[in-house]
Amino acid sequence: MEFVPCAPIYVVSIHRQHPVIQYKSKRWDDTVLEFRYKSAGPKNSNILFYQCIACKNVANQSRLGGEKSGVAHIKLVNGVIVTDPDNPNTPHNCGAGNNTTTTAEVLAKRYMLEERTKIRESRKRPPAAFDEAIDGVEEHYKAEYGQAVVDDIKVKLNSGYGFSSKRRALTENRSFHIVKNNTLDNIHESLRVTKDNEPFLQTYDLSLGRKMLIFFAISDLDMLLEAEFVLCDGNQKYNPPEFHKPRQLYTLHTIIKGECHPFLFAMMKKVDQDAYRHLFNSLRQAMVTRFGHLGNLPHCTWLFDFEPAAMGACIDVFNPLKVQEHLRLLFAQDLLRAVPIYTSPMTNAQMQEFCKYFTGYWLSMPLIRDVWGQFGNSGPRTTNYVEGWHNGLHSRMNGRHPSLAKLIGLFQISQNTTKFRVRALRTDPLALPKPQKAEVICRNILLHNQMNMLYQYFMSSEQTSFQDIMNYLDRITAIGVLSQQL
Repeated sequence: MEFVPCAPIYVVSIHRQHPVIQYKSKRWDDTVLEFRYKSAGPKNSNILFYQCIACKNVANQSRLGGEKSGVAHIKLVNGVIVTDPDNPNTPHNCGAGNNTTTTAEVLAKRYMLEERTKIRESRKRPPAAFDEAIDGVEEHYKAEYGQAVVDDIKVKLNSGYGFSSKRRALTENRSFHIVKNNTLDNIHESLRVTKDNEPFLQTYDLSLGRKMLIFFAISDLDMLLEAEFVLCDGNQKYNPPEFHKPRQLYTLHTIIKGECHPFLFAMMKKVDQDAYRHLFNSLRQAMVTRFGHLGNLPHCTWLFDFEPAAMGACIDVFNPLKVQEHLRLLFAQDLLRAVPIYTSPMTNAQMQEFCKYFTGYWLSMPLIRDVWGQFGNSGPRTTNYVEGWHNGLHSRMNGRHPSLAKLIGLFQISQNTTKFRVRALRTDPLALPKPQKAEVICRNILLHNQMNMLYQYFMSSEQTSFQDIMNYLDRITAIGVLSQQL
């Protein structure tokens, strides 16, 4: 069938700048092609070029693997499509007609974006506005696509993780209000539960000198059954006035398919080992009550900043696996002998004093020595994920040290968002984890190769010298600093 030039059908884009062109394929059944703006003609601004969105996504993924993939383009002249979108000069490499993305999914996504904009600008209450938007699907699409597609679009808008979740979020934002008469001694009932009315305030301890609030949802403990990493960190910028100077906000996070998500929030008046032991015991009791065991917590890797009290409490309560230490002991034996001799006696004395401190504290104390090394760790090696989450609180607040009610409200929103995101990652094949940058993937591969080489050399060699370890450190430093050139 010969293509006849036609007028484009424009729909809103995610960034709401240049609109997207939708085209109902005449070549493939149940397929809607989407094209986004690429550029204008170099000599004639009336000529516009649009590229297939699905082809571009495939090309981006192929580029990460070092391959090239063509992107289908169409041409518009004076606002009219003159290139057949089904058969462009560069063929479709996105699997159009064979992929699992149906017409209803494509239309539902764009309709959701368009209606969200209208709802924000309207003065209607969110439930009524969303119900009206869903009712408008039939008028919008029935004439061209039929009743079956309309019914499928309505189902997708009423379920899943797009339209319905935005409806909930907008409803919460529109109905947000300051909880009055909320104090540390009398926390409001609405702040003791999650957005789904599940118990959230698990520990409410106001005993003299302790004062600790611990928030987590029992249903979120499912993610700890197979957890490989638990990241812990405190923050003293965004804790409420009731837990300020020198108290802290403390959160625990875990890794789900490469994404870091919080599952426990605490506000603490004390930061000694007894206080941390009380916090971890609360989590332990909840795990035993729900599952009868501790899941993977005793076998996963726990990451802390330099917090000996928290580390000691964690070991007392969960006794997690310890990091191997043999390479560090060999390093300690040669450290003092490797220090150069300086002309200044004062400098020599200072270097010797530093080496004694390093070997006596960091390499001799069992608690410190067994947890600070990261050799062989294929996951996160710092708590930067948690620190980034804490810094993200700043964008949701007017300043530091928010009110107790506002901070607990943020905990509730974060818990609700995490619950749906984790559920999507586990059950929805279309919910992909956030991709890493190509240079990060390359750097990690090089680091793991170097670690494996050193491990194999260490296991096969009768004695590993200090120079072998220094050469290894030089190589991984070069990878970290000069990864673009390696």
